[in-house]
Amino acid sequence: MTNLIDIPNEEFPLNYDEYCEIRNKLVSAACGFSNLGTAIGRQIDRELMEAHEKLGRAWETIRNEERREIERKAGGISVRAH
Repeated sequence: MTNLIDIPNEEFPLNYDEYCEIRNKLVSAACGFSNLGTAIGRQIDRELMEAHEKLGRAWETIRNEERREIERKAGGISVRAH
C-alpha cells in the first residue's frame, strides 16, 4: 500500500489546488441557488453546503493522516500503510 506522503502532488487523487477549486465551486453554486429566492433553491443551497462541509472533513482526514505519516517517519517508525 502507498502512504499519502509518498504520492507526488500531480498524482495525488485530491491535491490542495483541486480541493480549493471544488470547494469554491460548491460555494458559488450554493449562492447561485440561494439567490433564486425559491424553496427549491434554498434546499439545493443547503445540500451543496453539506457537500462543502463533507469535503472539508475529508480534506482534514487527508491532512491528519499526512501529519501522522510525517511524525512516524521523523520518529524512525515505519510509515508503511496498513
